[in-house]
Amino acid sequence: MAAAGGTDYLAVPLEYGDGSVQGLSLVSDDKDGFADSHLELIERLRQPLAAALEPTAMRRSSVSLLRTFLGDGPAEAVVAGAIQRGDRRQIEAAILFCDLRGFTMMSERLGEADLFAALDRYFEAVVEAVRSTGGDVLKFLGDGVLAIFPVRASRTNACRAALEAIKGAEERLAGVTAADGTPLAFTATMHVGHVAYGNIGSRDRLDFTVLGPAVNLVSRLEGLAKELGRPLLCSAAFAEAVGAPVVFLGRFPLKGMAEPQEVFAPRANEDASFG
Repeated sequence: MAAAGGTDYLAVPLEYGDGSVQGLSLVSDDKDGFADSHLELIERLRQPLAAALEPTAMRRSSVSLLRTFLGDGPAEAVVAGAIQRGDRRQIEAAILFCDLRGFTMMSERLGEADLFAALDRYFEAVVEAVRSTGGDVLKFLGDGVLAIFPVRASRTNACRAALEAIKGAEERLAGVTAADGTPLAFTATMHVGHVAYGNIGSRDRLDFTVLGPAVNLVSRLEGLAKELGRPLLCSAAFAEAVGAPVVFLGRFPLKGMAEPQEVFAPRANEDASFG
């Protein structure tokens, strides 16, 4: 501020109605700084300023909390008024589900603090990677993460963003282990399709989520990935849209699906390594 011409500085407390105390900083560029009359005026206006600024501060705080607990997309929807049970809309998105490999055995060996530390490190890597490619994390389901990448320009872009998120999460977790030495590696499955995006729940307890056959398919693929010992699987729709090398693994019956589903695995190449 001095470089911009500041000559005098004043910080005063603003007491909000909830008992919290915030700070207001003021700078003068007058050659003589603040006069006594200025200081008296500021003191008289301190409480009115607090009353005027508190709603803005609380609104920003509320939005920040919503983003932290719901994710960016749901937070924006709630702030925009999607607060009633049944508020929902159809969107098209690439869907990513991943869970931590070996979590059951890890939870039996590790103490509570070490287990939570491992989960936090894994979740942090996945969330950062998803957000960095334009995705939105909707759920933590035990050791699982459900994320979506809304289709905007094209299905290809959304699917490639999901693949890049997986690559980014793998890079962030490379060489990272739990306290017992177990590598923090994950299984990931992907699909692209239409989902219902909105609120479900009771009258006074709502949850923002995505539902539909597309979400069910991703969940079933996750179980198949464990059976096949594959770290990464995707659906036929995802394989067709992603525009990256894939390997056809076959047609597999999946619980809840009327017909066997074609299943693919992205193939490692110089642009993406999913080993």
